Amino acid sequence: MGFLDNSSITVDAILTTRGREILSRGGNFDVTKFALSDEEIDYTMYDSTHPDGTNSFGVMLDNTSMLEAIPNRANLSSFLVNSSLEGSNIFIPKKYWSSLQWGAIFSVIPTTIGTPDEEAEDYTFTIQNTNVVKFYRFYVYITGSWLEVSDNTKIVVGRGVQFRTQSINSVATTAITVRGNVSGITKVVTVQVRPNPDSSVSPVDSTVDVTDPKF
Repeated sequence: MGFLDNSSITVDAILTTRGREILSRGGNFDVTKFALSDEEIDYTMYDSTHPDGTNSFGVMLDNTSMLEAIPNRANLSSFLVNSSLEGSNIFIPKKYWSSLQWGAIFSVIPTTIGTPDEEAEDYTFTIQNTNVVKFYRFYVYITGSWLEVSDNTKIVVGRGVQFRTQSINSVATTAITVRGNVSGITKVVTVQVRPNPDSSVSPVDSTVDVTDPKF
């Protein structure tokens, strides 16, 4: 994953992993479906109280770096929220993890601010690609305890999660989506895991190495 230069209008369109596989085998195909994403745009940064007036309300949004498209996405997310939640936000101490060591455990513990009943906020955590990271444990507020997660679980609900990076044979990036169950606000945590040279496990479900530059 990388960032695009947002100094001009940019459209970044790529094939899915399946599309790249078909193309690598010399196959022909017609594009019948496509998806658009604005998930790097955090609309809660729109500031209607900016002292420089209306032209500056969206200055933080205009300056947000644009993410490159990812071929092996399972779903897309958005930061759009109900206008009644203006001023609310979900704070995550670290949203971009890069070049992580395989086999290590990390935590994502969000905090909701600006809602009437902040302590009632549980979160739904969703891993895009469990070949790259897997859930390890999640925190249950009612019992005040961490519970282990069964292997390959893609969705858990709690106040926080721990994830374990996987041993894979090529560098790969995935996303953990965090959605507030009360506020409805969505954040995306990006996780990149560096390869283990001794691993035979591919981060993509394909027999073709679609990460090869020739594709």
